[in-house]
Amino acid sequence: MVKVPECLRCPLSRGIFRDPYATSDCNTYEKFVVFEHFGHCVVNGCYTDPDTEKDITFIRRNYALRDAVEWFKEQNCYIDFENEVSVESKAWSGWQLKPDKKD
Repeated sequence: MVKVPECLRCPLSRGIFRDPYATSDCNTYEKFVVFEHFGHCVVNGCYTDPDTEKDITFIRRNYALRDAVEWFKEQNCYIDFENEVSVESKAWSGWQLKPDKKD
């Protein structure tokens, strides 16, 4: 399997970016990581960067990084994308995973 560059991975979930969002603090995270973090921020009324904990003033999609990930996948015939994201994201301890349903 092709080694995925660190710059194409979320620094918190460690999965390959699928829907990257950049904060005003110039850090980029996977969407589900940022929005889950914001869910905890609602309690205290301030929105902070998930890594630095500095207040942020805006968040927006990182289209350039999303396009870079797509280019990487195309150039490397990266087929196992979905599986890698789900496996690696489980390593991040910021949320509770539900057990897989058994048929």
